[in-house]
Formats: sequence, structure tokens, C-alpha cells
Amino acid sequence: MLKINVAEINSRPQHVAIIMDGNSRWAKQNGLTRLEGHRAGAKIVRHVVEVIAEYN
Repeated sequence: MLKINVAEINSRPQHVAIIMDGNSRWAKQNGLTRLEGHRAGAKIVRHVVEVIAEYN
């Protein structure tokens, strides 16, 4: 998963963009449906947002 030590970052960005690309390819490579790939991608984005919110 995402590994970041926010305490070591001196300057935090004001905005973060996440480009959701590759969920379908990832799902296909792992024998899953597109929907399952998109759900997995959404789970990762949720985790990223939670980590950012925790340190904001």
C-alpha cells in the first residue's frame, strides 16, 4: 500500500490529483472483472484520502 512519512515532508501540496487509469487492465491481469478492478482502485483512493486527511 501507500508508504509515506508525512512528518518528513517540509512542504505539503495544496492540491493532489489522482488519475484513475489501469483498473481494467489490472483486473484483467488478475482474472477479475472490470467492476472488481474499479472497486479495488476506489479502495486505494479511499485509503490515500484517509491518510491525507489524518495529516492535514
